[in-house]
Formats: sequence, C-alpha cells, structure tokens
Amino acid sequence: MKRLLFAPLALAVVLSTGFVTSGFAGAQGEEYARLSSEDLKNTLTGMGYELKQIGKEPGKEKWEFSVKTTSFNIPIGAEVSGSKHFIWLTVSLGQISDKHDPKELLRLGAKVQPTQIYLSSKDNLMMAFAVDNRSVSPALLKVRIEKLTQDVENAASVWNKG
Repeated sequence: MKRLLFAPLALAVVLSTGFVTSGFAGAQGEEYARLSSEDLKNTLTGMGYELKQIGKEPGKEKWEFSVKTTSFNIPIGAEVSGSKHFIWLTVSLGQISDKHDPKELLRLGAKVQPTQIYLSSKDNLMMAFAVDNRSVSPALLKVRIEKLTQDVENAASVWNKG
C-alpha cells in the first residue's frame, strides 16, 4: 500500500525536477540563432528596406534605411553589437541645443522606454532600441522598428526644437 502512495509522489518529483532544470538551460549557455551583420543586412533588404552602408569596418558594419511616418522621414541605423547579443536600431535627432529642456528629455526617457534617449559623444540627441539578438524574425524586427519610429514621432514636441 505504501508503494502505491509513494509512486505518484516519486513521479511528481522526477517530472518537476526535469521541468525546473530545463528552465536553466538557456541561462547555462544554450545557444540561440543570432543574426550576423550579413544576416541583418539580408533580413532588412528582404523586408523591403533600401539600405545604405554607413559603417564599413569589419565587425562594425552598419546600415541605414528610412521609414516614413505621418510627419517625418526617419533614417534608422541598424547594426549588430560587438558582443553579437544585440541588434541596435538608432535614430539621430540632431544636435542638442539650449532650446532643449534637460528635465523634459529625462522625462521623455521614462515615457518611451524600453526605447532609450541619450547624447552621443558628439552631442547628438539620439533614440535607440536594443533588440535581443536571439532567434530574430523579420516580424519581430518590424515591431521593434515601428516602436522606435512611433516614439520618435510621438516625442517630437520634446526633441524637435529647431
């Protein structure tokens, strides 16, 4: 009788251990399909974007393409990070000036996250989105590009102080 009671319990322990340990596989080095720079170029071209290469250094290749919104024609830079863990989508919003309110820019960061807003080393105001470079599909990339361009459009009153 005791054997019958312990058998389901033993089976539950074995199954739960399998589920728990399988959840750690990704954290312990399971490899995912990552896009190379060439793969990113081919994916963006396949999505219908016309690309211009703006970074040619091996390992730091970067392409630019434009997306039209209601108010803007937004040039977006796309590149695979040096670590190969991210695909960076970046938009230059122009030079920072005294017309920009630093508090507004900081508040904007909270509104658009996970899109980031930052200053480049040349004091260009930038918006960027880091896409996790694991099993990236054209559909996922399209959603991220749309998020970034919508954030640029929606935040124009803060950054477009020309």
